[in-house]
Amino acid sequence: MNPLQDASANNDELAQLEQDIFAAGKYIRPSDDLRPRTIEAAKEHCGNHRFVRNVIGIGLAALLLLMLGVPMTETIRQRRARATSPTSAEIQQQAIEYSLKAGITPDWGLSQEFDNLRHFQADRLGRSEP
Repeated sequence: MNPLQDASANNDELAQLEQDIFAAGKYIRPSDDLRPRTIEAAKEHCGNHRFVRNVIGIGLAALLLLMLGVPMTETIRQRRARATSPTSAEIQQQAIEYSLKAGITPDWGLSQEFDNLRHFQADRLGRSEP
């Protein structure tokens, strides 16, 4: 056989194959469960992608929280230390101790302790003394 006859035979075979497929198209039908199987496969595929996106999102959020949270804890600790003041019971105890040391009455000791507290708070806030 020469190459020209081979090409012609191939073309005839392909033409016959196309005709057979076209004729069979009238008899071939998809199965009844093709659509549900396709939908389930698509849902599973999308669900897997959604799960991966959620895991990545949670991971990024945790990383961001860690990156911002660690430096902020030191700042919060410093500000909290600056913001705490002695309680009234502590001030009263200091006033009694001061009045005993100085030999003055407790009311003057309390006045002196309040004055000391105001100076202490002004120093912590970075302001000049009142």
